[in-house]
Amino acid sequence: MSEQTSLASNESEVFGVIFLESQHRVLRTKEMFNGTIDAASVYPREVVKESLATNASAVIFYHNHPCGDAIALTEPSRRIF
Repeated sequence: MSEQTSLASNESEVFGVIFLESQHRVLRTKEMFNGTIDAASVYPREVVKESLATNASAVIFYHNHPCGDAIALTEPSRRIF
């Protein structure tokens, strides 16, 4: 099952990471944090620890919006960047 299909069926917010090697090939994909219907707490320290343990050169973050509101992306993005 693809990550997109897996996330679409989730009823709570999920934050995950795709760990990449230096040539940007996928080393591993992991759902790291689960939340409620409209929020998920993310702990950067845990993401960094997992990245180092996986020996990743790059990461891609992903999360879903189980409420179906794509506009909700704006606010979390402002907090991250």
